[in-house]
Amino acid sequence: MTAIRNQYMVPYFHQGWKLFAPDVPATQYELNYRYSKEGTWSDWGESETFDPISSHPRLAYVAQKLQMYLAMDMKKNLTFNPDSTINYDLVVNDVPYMRVLYFAVRRHEMLTTERPDSIQLRMHVVFTPSFDSGEQRPAQFFEFPVYTFNQ
Repeated sequence: MTAIRNQYMVPYFHQGWKLFAPDVPATQYELNYRYSKEGTWSDWGESETFDPISSHPRLAYVAQKLQMYLAMDMKKNLTFNPDSTINYDLVVNDVPYMRVLYFAVRRHEMLTTERPDSIQLRMHVVFTPSFDSGEQRPAQFFEFPVYTFNQ
């Protein structure tokens, strides 16, 4: 009798909820950029601030997705040179970096209506402290090589 009842009741009335508690991300990424016009470098600016351009929430979403793809590419392709310096070659020649670079340039052009001479990206990585030990790793900055536009 229970089997017959379940055949009828479960498809229509079953509530298959489960308690969902997501894992806290181990890192948080913030993408910054600066530009050069006639040899003068600007301050580092955030790639997610679009208030002067538009208040549409999709722009911040796109910026977050692009920086997430760049962060994943950095995890996979950043290497160290024999002298312990970071080798950015694989990341700089890959699609996520080019997309972020294009996004930063277009954002800058919308704000200033002029194309910069050069642009540089920087990824700010903030580590989430673990709950069991109170220690926190210091934040790290990864400054990509300067990208110069052909005039």
